[in-house]
Amino acid sequence: MTASVEPDDPMLWLLRERSKDTVKLTRWMLRVIDLPAAVAARGYPAGVSADTLVEVADPQRPANSGAWRLTIASGRGQAVRATASEGGDVPRLTIGGFSALFAGVQAGSVRRAGLLSGGTAGSDDLLGAAFVAKPYMIDYF
Repeated sequence: MTASVEPDDPMLWLLRERSKDTVKLTRWMLRVIDLPAAVAARGYPAGVSADTLVEVADPQRPANSGAWRLTIASGRGQAVRATASEGGDVPRLTIGGFSALFAGVQAGSVRRAGLLSGGTAGSDDLLGAAFVAKPYMIDYF
């Protein structure tokens, strides 16, 4: 029997004693193509507010590169062009790092992977709270 369910589906706890679990994990990819449109289309936690600058480097799509002011409030987000001089030490992300963050990967993991640098002591926590999600896909195509 096969069940494609989310990682914490309660069905798994309703089964009788399990003597063996077989888990198949299939990795998937995500890349943000249009940064402002992606930020505007994504949902955010209703109780989180953020207003911060980030710098993104995307050599394949220069329109994504540069400084962005991210504003998150009431479950909605917006990315507006900014100048890096508007803020001090801003978080700097590769497009792969921004895409991972966008998908819900914690900022600390993105930083340890070398895809996020700079920022202040609280910037990882702020970005993590704004982009919190549990990335998974139960359908594969």
